[in-house]
Amino acid sequence: MSRRARALSLAFALAAAAPLGCKFGETAIAAGRDQVVVHAVLNPSTLNQNILIEHLLTGRIQSSDSAGSDNDPIRSRGGEPWVGARVVVYGPTGDSVVAVEMSPNGQPGGGTGMYRFVNLDSTPASIPALRVRPGGPYSLRVTTLEGNEVTGATLIPFTAPSSPGGAGQRFNRDRDSVFLFWSSVSYAKRYQVRIDSPRGPYTVFVDSLEYLVSGGLRNPDLDAVPRVFVPGFTQAVAVVAVDTNYFDYYRSANSRFTGSGIVNHLRGGLGVFGSLVGLRFSSLIVDADIDVNKPVEGPWQMDVFAGQATPPFIVPGSVQLYQEGAGAATGSVALSGRYQMQGNSGSSGVLGSMRDGKVKLSFLRSWSASDTVQVLTGTFDGLEIAGTYRGSDVRVSYHKR
Repeated sequence: MSRRARALSLAFALAAAAPLGCKFGETAIAAGRDQVVVHAVLNPSTLNQNILIEHLLTGRIQSSDSAGSDNDPIRSRGGEPWVGARVVVYGPTGDSVVAVEMSPNGQPGGGTGMYRFVNLDSTPASIPALRVRPGGPYSLRVTTLEGNEVTGATLIPFTAPSSPGGAGQRFNRDRDSVFLFWSSVSYAKRYQVRIDSPRGPYTVFVDSLEYLVSGGLRNPDLDAVPRVFVPGFTQAVAVVAVDTNYFDYYRSANSRFTGSGIVNHLRGGLGVFGSLVGLRFSSLIVDADIDVNKPVEGPWQMDVFAGQATPPFIVPGSVQLYQEGAGAATGSVALSGRYQMQGNSGSSGVLGSMRDGKVKLSFLRSWSASDTVQVLTGTFDGLEIAGTYRGSDVRVSYHKR
């Protein structure tokens, strides 16, 4: 379940009722009426087409903003899956597919509220198949064991989908901009630009065929309005054409400034059954100018290692660091960068902080702040970073290369 889908459920819960047992003065507020919430976006570029079905958050459970599990996306984020439903998707030529409910181990079997079919002409193994074609009308029918019925329809934007590929482009946040452009697409209500960032994506809808992205761009949808581009990180940039359902759902769900309500095109339930087609995909290898007045910035190499470490213990051999902002002598400053393992050409992201000579570095599995694999806590004296890795007696020190 995406964070946007979780926001949908929570928004309706807040509008409908407060949790059971919550009191305002002496009045207990009962749980709200349960409803079916559907989150499904057809995409011709992807193999697995997932349809998430859950109960409206009515106060029975506690919502969560944790990263969760891809195999059990609803329950792992504090939702309540709607299990045992019959989920049918109908294609443009009278063909159809009954999606299978997945189990928490990633195989068919049920229990997660995530229903799947594959974007193929024929069925492989135990996953049913239906081809998802650009320009085609598709409809959805969900029937629960309790007799609830939810229906919806989408018209997929009509263009050949593009796929990610190619090497990343170097991008200096302090000096560069990216100009994105694309061709008009039939049946597209709007175009969405998305830039992945470690603390959450930046997304914007545009009705033109071009968009200029500045290195100084900030994300108003996140607390503290952070800068979108983070030095040291490789960040994906995508442009997609979206249908009316997708546009209405997301533009109404993510407006914290206007307070507008959800625009819902489903009948018998809440949420979205929409579609999109990818137009442009690229990746930016983000860096920034090194400031000589910030001694923590630059490349660092491990030259002291003490303690016992056994695989898969993560001990980065080299780290490239950048400092966010000028950094007052007594204030905390944010750090970012990338690291490499010894003898490995691949890299992953680093996020950290520094204050009063104390430093903390979180080494990520890839490029997301929610996926930390190792943490170094130690000191920085202007010439050396030295410390201990979390949960071990492993001590390391790094010096400037």
